Amino acid sequence: MAEHFTFPEMADMYLVYGRCNSNSSAAVRRYRQEFPNRRTPSRNMFDNIDRHLRETGTFYKTNRNAGRQRFARNVNVEERVLNRVSEDPTMSTRRLGILENISQFSVWRILHEQSLYPFHAVKEFLRCSGIVTNRFSEKKNVCKNTEMIPCFLKGILFTDESCFTKCGIFNLRNHHEWADANLRATVTRHSQFRFKINYWVGILGNNVLGAVELPSNLNCELS
Repeated sequence: MAEHFTFPEMADMYLVYGRCNSNSSAAVRRYRQEFPNRRTPSRNMFDNIDRHLRETGTFYKTNRNAGRQRFARNVNVEERVLNRVSEDPTMSTRRLGILENISQFSVWRILHEQSLYPFHAVKEFLRCSGIVTNRFSEKKNVCKNTEMIPCFLKGILFTDESCFTKCGIFNLRNHHEWADANLRATVTRHSQFRFKINYWVGILGNNVLGAVELPSNLNCELS
């Protein structure tokens, strides 16, 4: 766990920040040159110190506009929270709050003030290294042939298969019902009666071939 910065250290940071015309990246480099034996803060630390002093006149949060004093949240805590997120962007706000002994709401505010927002990951298909190499080689050959023969792609048959079921795909996060009370709405998803339909479609040049209904599942033997 990172140690707290002392008041003299933060004062030196602010002076260096001013000499660098509020350029936090340049301030990091200059601070490292002037104080080689000290722990070098991140560029966010310089911005946080400047913002705190402009808003509150102190390195610590003050009890303005009533409310409970927030002794836990200061520039050192914010620095550690941002460092943890930088090291592990998938860490939850609840986990960050437990590690720093602050509320989850405080973690949210720290991250939002730095314009950090949670984004959902996108699933991708796992490809073996050999397959990736072969496909890359095939694409290079296609590009090479296309340069020599402009109509080369028109002679390639592109195909795809798709399976349609009664359930399909349904995203509950995008489904909601507006009401003044929770109506306990339900959505019927599964049934005792199921079916699957496999279709094949091809594209050759500017022509669509199909769709052709396949006799059974694509991954089983046909009798």
